[in-house]
Amino acid sequence: MTSYFFDFVTEGGIHADRHGDDLPNLEAVRREAILYLIERAAEMVIDAPATGDIRVIVRDGNGSHILSVELRIHQTETVELAAK
Repeated sequence: MTSYFFDFVTEGGIHADRHGDDLPNLEAVRREAILYLIERAAEMVIDAPATGDIRVIVRDGNGSHILSVELRIHQTETVELAAK
């Protein structure tokens, strides 16, 4: 198996993965990147209203970029009007 590193990128900067995960193939890497992105997005919007682009960049053990996945978050609040 090969080690892959999942760096999380927001407008605030890059949070580099220093540990990595051993995965058997690129399909497993793609799946893990998507799941990681969704988990981090959920944490962001639960903690506070969030808007912006987030991305996971996957590197192999040599530091080469393998793939990236990106998500745009746009959160709005709707205020219900009181009945007349």
